[in-house]
Amino acid sequence: MNTISQIMQSIVSQMQASEPKALELKAGQIVNGLVLQLFTDNEALVNIGGVQVRARLELPLRQGDSALLQVQPESANGQVVLKPIQASSGQITGEPLAEMLKNVGLPNTSANRQLVQQMQQEGVPFTKETMRALSETLAGAPKQVQAETWQQAAFVAVKRGLPVTEQTVGSLHQAMFGKPASAQASDLARELGALLAREGAAKPGAAPLSAAAAGVLQQAKQQLDALLGLLAQRPGGAAAP
Repeated sequence: MNTISQIMQSIVSQMQASEPKALELKAGQIVNGLVLQLFTDNEALVNIGGVQVRARLELPLRQGDSALLQVQPESANGQVVLKPIQASSGQITGEPLAEMLKNVGLPNTSANRQLVQQMQQEGVPFTKETMRALSETLAGAPKQVQAETWQQAAFVAVKRGLPVTEQTVGSLHQAMFGKPASAQASDLARELGALLAREGAAKPGAAPLSAAAAGVLQQAKQQLDALLGLLAQRPGGAAAP
């Protein structure tokens, strides 16, 4: 009897596993979809939560694209209409915003809600990978850096197709909001000069720099001085004092 019962349970389990999943879509709902195949008239086969749905896309996507899609009110008679969420969709608030964060696996916090709205304003594509990378990178912003400028650098990284990491965003932030190259070179030249001056006035018994190290520092300072001279000759490129 036990053997027959086990066989029956196995058959039932197999039948249930073979049954297609049911998916209920409501107008205004936001889902995470993967475009599997494209057809004519902007129709596509989209994977939504493991279920394949044939839908009409209001805005074109490419095969293989993963995006957040909003179910449109005109979905009827078995024809699902999906619209990729972009800046032109109007500000996302309330339940749709909370649903979007849930779909990409982000907590519904004030910072993440603001991130979604900023992405809309900047026209940054809503994808699971982009949203999670931005959330993590913005949360790791250095304390000495303004949050707004760090966020601008992060959005630039997305728009240029660069990896959204703290290293990449930090480099862009330095280029966008840091000191000009001439000022940085001038600061470094002053530091090298001060180091060499201290070495020349070192007290007896103090550990001196090796001849090789002192030569490298002297050469570096000469090269920086030459670079600053070239920058000063350019129109509007005067080196910092």
